[in-house]
Amino acid sequence: MGIWGLQSFIDGKQWYEEVNIRDVAQEWRRTKTVEPVIAVDGAACARHIYGTADKFCGGQYKQFRESCRTFVQRFRDSGIRLVFFFDGIPVEEKMNAWANRRMYRLLQISQLFADFRARRLTKETKRKFYLTPEAVVPTARVIFCTELDCKVRVATEDCDNELAEYAAREDHCLGIISSDTDLLVHEGVPCLILFKHLKMTSSLNARRYNPADIASKLGLRREHLPVFASFVGNDIIIRSQLESLHDKLFSRYGKGTRVENVAKFVRDGPPEDVPALCAYAFDDQPNHLEDEVRASIDSYRRVNPVAEEPTGDGPWGELLRLAKERHVNCKMPAVVYAVMMRRRFRIGEVLEDLARQRPTGLVLRPMRARLYAVLLRERGPDSAEVTEMMPMGINDIREESVAAAQLPTSVLHPGLRALWQQEDVAGRDQRWRLFAWVTSPRVNLPALRSVWPAHLAVPAVALSYLRHDCNPAALGQTEAAVFAAVAVAVGDASASFLAGPDVERVNVRAVYLATLFVRTVLHVLDAAAACGLSFPTEKDCLLEAYFDGRYFHDVYAATMSQRLRDPRHYLQWRASYEAQFQQLVDAIESTN
Repeated sequence: MGIWGLQSFIDGKQWYEEVNIRDVAQEWRRTKTVEPVIAVDGAACARHIYGTADKFCGGQYKQFRESCRTFVQRFRDSGIRLVFFFDGIPVEEKMNAWANRRMYRLLQISQLFADFRARRLTKETKRKFYLTPEAVVPTARVIFCTELDCKVRVATEDCDNELAEYAAREDHCLGIISSDTDLLVHEGVPCLILFKHLKMTSSLNARRYNPADIASKLGLRREHLPVFASFVGNDIIIRSQLESLHDKLFSRYGKGTRVENVAKFVRDGPPEDVPALCAYAFDDQPNHLEDEVRASIDSYRRVNPVAEEPTGDGPWGELLRLAKERHVNCKMPAVVYAVMMRRRFRIGEVLEDLARQRPTGLVLRPMRARLYAVLLRERGPDSAEVTEMMPMGINDIREESVAAAQLPTSVLHPGLRALWQQEDVAGRDQRWRLFAWVTSPRVNLPALRSVWPAHLAVPAVALSYLRHDCNPAALGQTEAAVFAAVAVAVGDASASFLAGPDVERVNVRAVYLATLFVRTVLHVLDAAAACGLSFPTEKDCLLEAYFDGRYFHDVYAATMSQRLRDPRHYLQWRASYEAQFQQLVDAIESTN
């Protein structure tokens, strides 16, 4: 992510300053009265914080929550407030780069499953594996906002733009922490700290990158960095489009690096003459790619501050404004507003073997179609479909239109405003019926509503869907019981106990089921937000309350390999769990 090869180049040249962030904050306070803040790329931060926790078994969420607390507290102890920005709506201009990146990663995942089956997974492979469990980033959004009381903004456009705009606009912002070198190019960013070099000691040592200084060392003015980045390669002008240019520049300038050669090319251009640069760079189709280059250049500029204007007219426009407010202020998952805005729905890569297994995204498409019905019903019949982009095979990222499901006459939809704002008893009953229809039409609703503690309704309805609403069923009865037993017992397990030893022998089926379960839970939480329902609050329904990937993997492997196929036998089971377990199993297995 970012500008192709720029980080390794500037690190090799040592074009940065080693700083102690605590000292930087103290120096700031000597002359200022306003508390210093740092803008943080939320998704990159979540992946950084998750660190070396298990990446294969579905996620370790109690440890992650504690790590989030530690991260925020270190900065608070240094007198710095963090403001987090999370991606909210897919950026159309970056779809090609997103798809290409998925293709590359799907090949890596396929090889990983081959290693699982051959039992040749090494510690080095585990250490280098990049893919963070899918629920980590949405979990971080909720933790930072509702538990740690940080300011969190969910983007309505490109998250990089909103990060950069905030850092440029707010005089008390010391800079940005991210993993994305694109932020070195955005106008007005005072400095960038990369997570890769952030040391979470008491003094918070880091490398600080100054965009103006880097531009000067490249022989450019800072305002020319957007042109430079566009011809090096980024998420809009992708690597394959620039290979011919970079080959020509090696011939033209000799043995310089790609970054240095592009800097010379832009400097000689001149950088203001974009048509001439494109004519040289893309002699086979300069006119077509000039539009993309200009879009790339404009993406770095503060042409329009973060838009806050209304997003439509009439009743639907009012609903969009309500959804946008809830979206920006972190009161609902990002998918709700994105679907209402008719953006393409991206389903990314997860730990699944697409050569042998049905894609989890396809397994969950019926639930999404019902979610679309709830969110788009008031927009009108001409809008009752959503375009999805999803991996369907190792080399197959497919784009398909998915029609919203038909709402049965027996299920009332009172309107999104009523679902989100009215709190009467009758309205709550309507929410439950609508939620059950979206998530698992065959679930026994009275059994589901009787589950206690209330947050166990989330795994209950997720497992009901996988047991009864998939054809063929995605989950066996004993497998569902393993999930249920873990859901009941994991609450009393400490983070240190759950950390446990690494899984020595990976069970491929357990990995797939954990991936499928986590993705289903995220869909269930999306549906709950769309229907205005919580159990009782979003932060109480996070995965740590009823799931731990490594714990599930161990219990599943033991249950399915031993003669006694009762998961309670392989847990630290207490008699007090029994009633909850039976109630949860009844909610999963009973149907209407």
